[in-house]
Formats: sequence, C-alpha cells, structure tokens
Amino acid sequence: MQEITFRIATAKEIPMICEFRVTQLARGGTVVVEGIDEELVRFYKECFAQDMICQIFAYENEKAVATGAVLFYSYPPSHVNKTGKIAYVSNMFTDPEYRNRGIATQILKLLEDEARKRGITTAKLGATPMGKAVYEHAGYKEDALYTLVKTL
Repeated sequence: MQEITFRIATAKEIPMICEFRVTQLARGGTVVVEGIDEELVRFYKECFAQDMICQIFAYENEKAVATGAVLFYSYPPSHVNKTGKIAYVSNMFTDPEYRNRGIATQILKLLEDEARKRGITTAKLGATPMGKAVYEHAGYKEDALYTLVKTL
C-alpha cells in the first residue's frame, strides 16, 4: 500500500469533483436528478471563480481515493457568530476500499485549517448516519437551532 497524499483541487478538476459528487449522492441513497451534471459544473465554476470553495483530494499514487470540500458563505452577523462567516463542509466521500484509515479525518482537518486561515470560526455540515461518527469524533455537535426546509 502506497502513502496517501493530499492536494487542493483547482477549477481544472471540476469534472472529477462532479464525478465524486454524483457517486456520493448515489451511495448516500439520494435519487440523482436528471440534468444535475450541468448544474454541478455551473455551481463549481461559480464557486472557484468567486473563491468560495476549497476542495481537497486524497491520492494513492495518482488515483483519487477520497475528497472533501469547504464552502465559504456569509450570513448576517449574530450573537453566536459575530462575523457571519460560515464554513460549510460538503462533498466528503471516501472510496469504500479506503475507509477506516483516517483519510476523511485528515481531509476534514485540512478543510478546517483553510477556514481558520480565512478568519472563519464557525463550521457547519450535514452528516449521513455513516459519516456522523467521523464528525462527532472531530468535535462537531448537533446545534440547538432548528433547520426547516421547503421545496419551492
């Protein structure tokens, strides 16, 4: 087994980011929507153009085996986040053959480091039951705020 290396993705890797995202959605039980490929490309192009994303890939040799991203958003400042800046962790996925080796934990640490460099002190994410333990081990907790969702 080779050493795992980590690299920050660039806009040139949008096709690979999209491929991992579709795989992540499918394996997470999400029904993949027709035409999502074009929307994913558009979304990631915009994120890279506005410097709103840091996507990291883990490689064994030149094979990408895991990934994760942090997206940077601004909300109105509040008593719990005086800057209003939020780091939203997303796109976390590890190839099943490479799980339970600490790769996702290392990617998460690198993403958090990037958020700290940008002066962000609050990170959020949505966890699947399978991934929840990784985040709880890293110190993430369910918050007291209720998130309500409505399809428009």
